[in-house]
Amino acid sequence: MRPFFIYLSVKKTLIIILNIFILAVVVLTPIFMWLSISAYRKDNPRTTAQTVLELWHVESFEGSSGLFSYLRNEAIRFNKSNKEIFIIVKKLTQQEFLETSKESKPDIISFSYHIGNDVLAMLTPLNQNFGVRPELQRAGEASGNIFAVPFAMSGYALISNKEVPNFETHNMLAGGNETRGRQVFASVVSPNDLPLISLRGRNDEVINNLSLKQHQNALSMFKTGQANNLIGKAKDVVNLTNTGQGTFSFKPTEGFSDMVQFMGVANNKALTQSQAFINHLTNTETQRRLVEINLFNVLGQSFHSASHMRKFEDALNKPIETLNVFIDDDQIETFRRNLELSVMEKSFYRQ
Repeated sequence: MRPFFIYLSVKKTLIIILNIFILAVVVLTPIFMWLSISAYRKDNPRTTAQTVLELWHVESFEGSSGLFSYLRNEAIRFNKSNKEIFIIVKKLTQQEFLETSKESKPDIISFSYHIGNDVLAMLTPLNQNFGVRPELQRAGEASGNIFAVPFAMSGYALISNKEVPNFETHNMLAGGNETRGRQVFASVVSPNDLPLISLRGRNDEVINNLSLKQHQNALSMFKTGQANNLIGKAKDVVNLTNTGQGTFSFKPTEGFSDMVQFMGVANNKALTQSQAFINHLTNTETQRRLVEINLFNVLGQSFHSASHMRKFEDALNKPIETLNVFIDDDQIETFRRNLELSVMEKSFYRQ
């Protein structure tokens, strides 16, 4: 009988040990899990309190389409050093913005003057200095406050399919009577584009006695020889360069560009986080990456290495005028009409 009692005693001991083990697991597992989670949170702040911001990018001018991918990539870079802030970037057309903004609004918005007057009512004043060029920053002010910060820009150019060594002293139509009747086309993608403004104040032979028209397919007409001359954009020069177009020359127009993209904050509860992202967009390294999408910085610095883009950059870095981003439609129309009248007085605008 003794072995039997010994067996029962051992069995009872094992059961007790097993129960103690199970109890230890039940008690200690949460402790170990808590310690592990705490260690993970220490190394991965993303699991702490998070802010998710929605950024609407409203495409504004030809050549700015690359800004959508650019902003998404910069949102990812920003998150790596600001792990508690996530930024979701959405792309909208001008019409989509007008419809969507009736029901909701973003935390941050990327826009230009085409919708600036519609955007202003939803923006909150900013309280930081972002270090951009003063003349560009003034275009983001209203009622004495900064409501929007410029973060990317482009410009216009006079382009000719003839070798014209000096645009200031040579007529763009030089080359014989056979070219005298050819027209100059201004590239245009929507009624918002104002390429003619880039010619304001010019008195040299470049714009004398030209038959000037705006055309949806101006670049195509220039490339096929239907026009010897083009009032185009940096995007057009990039296209002509990349496609190996025959001999052409160009001169960036100086002193004006309406192709400036701004960033504003619509959620005042996320002002600190949103301004941190705008600071990221306007720092030197982020501005340098605009080179990758053929746009230009708003700091007045020189980042482009390709000769045709450096030529544009040098022109845009000179003192420049731009439209206040909050200009309303009536002001735009008046501005456009006054421009056309001044052009017609010079006898070179003939539709």
